[in-house]
Amino acid sequence: MSRFTKWSDQIFFSEVVPDTELLAFFLTQKEKKDDGLDQAFKLMNTFGPLDLVLNTTLYQLLQEPSLSKKTIQRLTKLQELFKRASGKKKGDILDNPQKVFEICAANFLENRREKCLVLGRSKDKKMATMCFVATGDVSSVSCSIKDLFRPLFVHNLEEFIIVHNHLEQPLTPSRADLIATNQILDLAHILEFTLVDHLIIHERSYLSFYELGYLPRREYY
Repeated sequence: MSRFTKWSDQIFFSEVVPDTELLAFFLTQKEKKDDGLDQAFKLMNTFGPLDLVLNTTLYQLLQEPSLSKKTIQRLTKLQELFKRASGKKKGDILDNPQKVFEICAANFLENRREKCLVLGRSKDKKMATMCFVATGDVSSVSCSIKDLFRPLFVHNLEEFIIVHNHLEQPLTPSRADLIATNQILDLAHILEFTLVDHLIIHERSYLSFYELGYLPRREYY
């Protein structure tokens, strides 16, 4: 037990432990609890909520001089555990916008910034990958083409769905959303990918570009 913070009853009930303290538990070195909390605060102040911290790339972590090498090493191991556990979701059928929303909505809860998620699926409509590709601010998010299409190349997929969130209602696509979607659609065609849908979500609601007619109709979703 010397390598970790002292156990308490709360540690067995993660829902009552704040995200910062939970993250600090995995980052703490020996009995230096305060150091673990300090590193956890730095991570969440820099990258956002816990889910965004767990999706931060090694390159992004290395650009933060305030993070110790030990913290980065511990966090990357925690990220690997998170990825393997999340892998249980692979294989879910993405055959309609409602199903897509139900699968990914939890990733946008309690978020204070817009962010973009890409879901790649196989030809039999099964989800093969789901990953965040960009984080923005309170009113917009932009994503590089390289980051957007990388998961598809890595997993050798042809079909994908984009999901991003709006922080306020009414839930309507902005002019920038429409322009970006058309640009991605054109690039996907050139690269021989299929953009199945683009969802914008807000808490428990969503809109689908496919259902609204902004994307080409297909024989199946």
